[in-house]
Amino acid sequence: RWAQEEMGSGGDGLRRRWAQEEMEEEMGSCSVDKLAGKFLMHRPLKAILTRCFSNRVHMILGQELAKDPLFTASHTRSLLGKTPKFIPTPKPIDADMAREACTIFGYRLVGTFSRYINRNAICISEAESKAEGIVRWKPKQFPHGPEFYEDYIKDFFDVRKRLSLWRNERHLCPNLQAFIKNFTQRTTAFAERIRKECKPRHNLSILERSALATLRERKVGYNISDKNFGPTLYSRDEYCQQCKLHLFDGKGTYELVNRTREEVLDGLLKDLRTLLRPLCKASSALSRLAYSVLKWADFAVKKKTLCKFYIIWKLHKKANARGVRSRPIASNVGFATSQLSHFLHCQLKDSVFGHQYVLKDSLSLIREIEKWKFQNSDDIYLLSADVAALYPSIDLERGIEALRWFMRTHTKFPAHLQDHYLRFARFVLENNFVQCDELEGNQIFLQKVGTAMGTAFSVTYATIFMIWLESPIVEEFQSCIKTYRRYIDDIFIAWIGSLSDLARFKARFAIADSNISLEWKNNETGKFQNVDFLDLSISVDSNEAKKSIAFGVYHKPGNSYAYLPYGSFHTRHTFKAWLKAEVVRLLTHSCTATRWLEECRTFYEHLRARGYPTAAVRRSFHNIMWKDRHRFLYGDDKP
Repeated sequence: RWAQEEMGSGGDGLRRRWAQEEMEEEMGSCSVDKLAGKFLMHRPLKAILTRCFSNRVHMILGQELAKDPLFTASHTRSLLGKTPKFIPTPKPIDADMAREACTIFGYRLVGTFSRYINRNAICISEAESKAEGIVRWKPKQFPHGPEFYEDYIKDFFDVRKRLSLWRNERHLCPNLQAFIKNFTQRTTAFAERIRKECKPRHNLSILERSALATLRERKVGYNISDKNFGPTLYSRDEYCQQCKLHLFDGKGTYELVNRTREEVLDGLLKDLRTLLRPLCKASSALSRLAYSVLKWADFAVKKKTLCKFYIIWKLHKKANARGVRSRPIASNVGFATSQLSHFLHCQLKDSVFGHQYVLKDSLSLIREIEKWKFQNSDDIYLLSADVAALYPSIDLERGIEALRWFMRTHTKFPAHLQDHYLRFARFVLENNFVQCDELEGNQIFLQKVGTAMGTAFSVTYATIFMIWLESPIVEEFQSCIKTYRRYIDDIFIAWIGSLSDLARFKARFAIADSNISLEWKNNETGKFQNVDFLDLSISVDSNEAKKSIAFGVYHKPGNSYAYLPYGSFHTRHTFKAWLKAEVVRLLTHSCTATRWLEECRTFYEHLRARGYPTAAVRRSFHNIMWKDRHRFLYGDDKP
């Protein structure tokens, strides 16, 4: 029964071939009787039923590494197929780790107490910000180390200070300091007891553990690839070469900075203070905003943090003429402009994502599609497009002009705030200093063209630019468009005009901006009766009664379905939650119950191929019914 379920007609050919290769390599040319004796009978039933047969791994290695037998061994492929998120050993708990966690917990308790004492002042400041025209936002917490939180708590409870909040208000919670101290002592003592009594467990075989130790000594990296193509093992040399292709692209996207890290950060902080100085002399609301931004920047400069540059492999597309097959990311976590970027995003996001052309998610499109009504005589064409390299293609001056237009026409910000926000945006865009840890020499680069992926403001900024670019074109062809929706750089169109008008529509987009190009999909047949958009596959369903729209889940070619193995030492509710979320997604993205059942059957096969036990999968499936679809899709209990 086990062989029929795992190796029978229900699985795909690739999984069967990989499983056969693993068995042959492990057992050699054994007969059926010997195989049953050596392989099946020496394994627990649970190990047999949860064996993972889908271990797809991409390898991007140089000539020397490609010859290494380590990378072709079945146990190495089994190890790497578990994905980078796999936890092979429970994280050990010791007294130091528990003490750090308790320190953060005490910091939050102290913060809660301070906010309670200052609740009236907080309400007054929120009212002043609202009167100033500032949208309510919550500043981010800087990622400090444990030493900062320890010093903060110690300073808070220091009653020798005349203006100490604890000295004047401790009667409201006199046991707070003692509670934090006792809680920390009890927790650290219990953690130390756990460390001594609990032995470490492993969910890797001996060969896999040996391979893991060997891989750590090689010049290789390991990460996920773009578009769910599965885990990728790559050589450090190939990775560095891709980083250099982005940083030295010949277009001037990045410029090498001949200054030290300290000089760059000190100059950046000085320019930021100059930018925010007028706010400090303005209203109290703007003064508090400047203080919050500068406080973050001071911490970032002291920690000497720059934007971290890295890449994600794009294996779903062929390398271009220059050999680029990766996506550049510049994360500004902990960078000096991160708080200012977050503030701009919070101010603009409601207006941006509430725009009629902007799509929040695929569920929003499903709700709209289900309201469509057609006659059989109606002609409708479905098509989609992708904006090629949107983020690095936005010219700075045109982007600022688009932001000025959007705030003037789609927001209610006062004129003086609009001027401030434009200066803030220009500062964030012009001061994106990045550094790649993989490259030698600690070189620092400044992005000169476009905006980088990895910042909060980049999404809203790119979306605003596309709204500014597409609005006059869509309005010109409004009579030919039933629906025009865009999710960042992915466009969906339901066209009801003629094909000649559609050609003119595409031509208008082609000349709208010299840096922006659209890659139109679904042009092969010219019928435009089906299209793949985001995670939806949408088609026109014509029959004698009426014309309707059918949709289902879109499975991207090459998707490895490399789900996190069930044997990973994640908390059990992690698996329960994501299984439920995926079944609900299949439910809402299926237009009929039959299609949903087919998707569930496919999902079940992928889970079993990744070693998920049947009982755990079926529990998640049985908790979701087709009658629940309306509730999950619309958020109510109507049938």
